[in-house]
Amino acid sequence: MIKLSQKNLLGLTLAIGLATSHGFAHAEKMTLLTPSSNDMTSQALTTLDGIALPAINKSKERVTFSQVLSADATINTAVNQRFVKESRNFQMEISGAQLNAGVNIPVASESAVIRVIPMKNSPQIDSKQLKINANGRWMNHDEAFATAVNENQLRAAGLESPKNTIAVKMKATPSDAGMMMKSEQGLQSGDRFNVIVFEPNSNEVLKTRLNKSRVVQGETIRVRTRLTKGSKKMAMNNVSAYVMAPNSNVKIPVELKTRNNVAIAKIDTSKMVASAPGLWEVYISAEAEKGQAKTLRSAKVGFAVAPMTARLSGDVDVDLASADNMAFSFDVENIMAGRYEVSAVIYGTNANGDMVPGIMSSTAKWLDANGTITLDVSKADLKQAGLSEPLEVRHLKLKDQTRLSELWSQDSALKM
Repeated sequence: MIKLSQKNLLGLTLAIGLATSHGFAHAEKMTLLTPSSNDMTSQALTTLDGIALPAINKSKERVTFSQVLSADATINTAVNQRFVKESRNFQMEISGAQLNAGVNIPVASESAVIRVIPMKNSPQIDSKQLKINANGRWMNHDEAFATAVNENQLRAAGLESPKNTIAVKMKATPSDAGMMMKSEQGLQSGDRFNVIVFEPNSNEVLKTRLNKSRVVQGETIRVRTRLTKGSKKMAMNNVSAYVMAPNSNVKIPVELKTRNNVAIAKIDTSKMVASAPGLWEVYISAEAEKGQAKTLRSAKVGFAVAPMTARLSGDVDVDLASADNMAFSFDVENIMAGRYEVSAVIYGTNANGDMVPGIMSSTAKWLDANGTITLDVSKADLKQAGLSEPLEVRHLKLKDQTRLSELWSQDSALKM
């Protein structure tokens, strides 16, 4: 992408100045402004041959939309918002043999909620036959648990749960070393269970931050995670992470580097192309030990990776000559046929000389190969909004409606 030279900018400025008084006489070929570090853009396209991407919208009808914005309209300019997740959860996989003998659950606070999910062909756990040892004394169901519910009750409460899931809320107070959980229903040694623990009253928290929650394939996502107790960082003796694609069970290892009790990872998305719509997810597990006390925490954070099916080349034909309409034709490069949408907000100058949002415009059409998508903006609508030149194009977006992905998001795109 090449920015306009100072000579061309001067010429364009003079042309706009004359056009303000006499009407625009011709179209101008312009180039998008250089994207900022917060914008989401693609510098080049790579081949996606042989990769099956989900196709949702295959309509070939051209559709346009335009809306005059109110004078006090607020536009969210955040493109790549950072995402922070705090977790008081942890997860364990245990066997029937461990539950028969008694397994340590490192719960550190009161009123923890424990879900036990059978894996594969393992049986449902009977909470009536679970016993808890807290502070050296074994307790039965009624002493240990304040509540016990099944999968239907969990779903009725809005929590999606696999078949035969049970959940118990602890009444017993754990020791510094946690507590033991034991089943007396005679499980098979090879039975497997996923145990998920939530400690709502704990001040031990796993904090995970992504610098970007959505990217175009090829961008790098930086992950930072740390364990805290109150306002202080905890020393992690073990931390690991992996990534999973939408609708996939394949775990892709992620390399973590720990410094000053903060684990940092860089996730390269250049090869991340999913065969199903949805979010990619990074799973992080961390562990800290101090004396008998053991803290486990885990987190799952989703992020969107748009397959690089198309991009804006940077070339724009701006036609302001018509008495009725303004046309902004954006050059689109695509390597997969599909339905693509360009949208933007046209800003204009109000009576006080301020640049304010005036018209939201979008156009969607089918592109078999490289082409243009044009935003048609009514000059009458601009007048209705009480705006005039100079103009700006902001919040420019390119979306792939066929694959349900956003490919381009630029806060400031054109100044006229």
